[in-house]
Amino acid sequence: MSLSLRSAKAKLTRAKNALDTLCKGAEGVITPLETLQGNEEDILGKLQGQKGIIRRKALPLKGARSQLEEAINNLTNNFDRMGEEEKGSERAECEQRIETAWDSVAHADTLLGLMTEAEADISQSVDNILQRQERRRIAQERMNGAQSSTQPIQAENSYQLPMATQLLPRLQVPKFTGKRRDWENFWSTFKANIEDQAIPTMLNFNYLINALQGEAREAVNRFQVAEENYAEVVKWLQQKYGKDSLLIDELYKRLEDYEAEGDSTRAQRRLLDEVSTAMIQLKNKGPDINHRWLLNVIFRKFKAPLQTKMLEKRGKLNSVDEWTWDKFYEVADNLLNKEEELERAKATLTKEEGTKGTPRNQTNNRPCI
Repeated sequence: MSLSLRSAKAKLTRAKNALDTLCKGAEGVITPLETLQGNEEDILGKLQGQKGIIRRKALPLKGARSQLEEAINNLTNNFDRMGEEEKGSERAECEQRIETAWDSVAHADTLLGLMTEAEADISQSVDNILQRQERRRIAQERMNGAQSSTQPIQAENSYQLPMATQLLPRLQVPKFTGKRRDWENFWSTFKANIEDQAIPTMLNFNYLINALQGEAREAVNRFQVAEENYAEVVKWLQQKYGKDSLLIDELYKRLEDYEAEGDSTRAQRRLLDEVSTAMIQLKNKGPDINHRWLLNVIFRKFKAPLQTKMLEKRGKLNSVDEWTWDKFYEVADNLLNKEEELERAKATLTKEEGTKGTPRNQTNNRPCI
């Protein structure tokens, strides 16, 4: 047995044992969420504590899982580089080691999935408590206002107002998956619907966490859910996803990657719409979108017949400087409009010809006497 194969086996064993140990320790934190007793502040503290435990268990578990997968690939590569004779004596053992290692990876994936679900349940419970507190606060403010302007409210009616507040609509929260191009729309909507409302910071924080998905959610989960951290989380998200320079780079990359799905008018129209959306965003960020190299990059993405017609239009301009993005879009849009009108006319004509060629139904009914 080669030294590299022996080392790969040892690395796999260590990685598997480490992952199995972490899995065993994580199994205790995914028990069903118990019904907590006590006042709401104590319950909130306990829920946040459970959430913190899950996060502290999940992070090293993910790392150990990745290390074991790397060790599996390392052993597989070392085995593949061996000669056929050596493979014969090592095959059974290596296959057994790899199979049991993949079992550990699968077990870790199951636990991580359950931990994610448990964390989501806790977040929902926290959200529910904070919303109840907010409803009571609003009800109390209304009650105090009514008492100061009218006669005292009778005791038997003092509990009716909080019940009415349960009919308040839930605030609409958008979702953000971590795509920079979606950040501005997400944040402006979130700010208007959530942050600018008169609700506690902790409720804002939980709304924000529940609105994030994917990489953005994982990053924010590293922060402790505390009132003083909300501003830091928002600042971090703004720096990560809201920087104009990063969005500009991404828009240029999207413009380079756009391709038509074919030469059909529908595919060319969709390409023009996609490019136009990116160019509008790019223009709003400040860069000059009328560079000749940029317009040429976009021009080459369209089908040859359309390029020919666009060149004819450009040749009739008084100066090349008149060939701006706005002019480019106007010409391409008009040409595609004509193609679309022609296709609709052909479709209508074909339908009419088909109707004329269809013989009328003949019946065998006898004439009336």
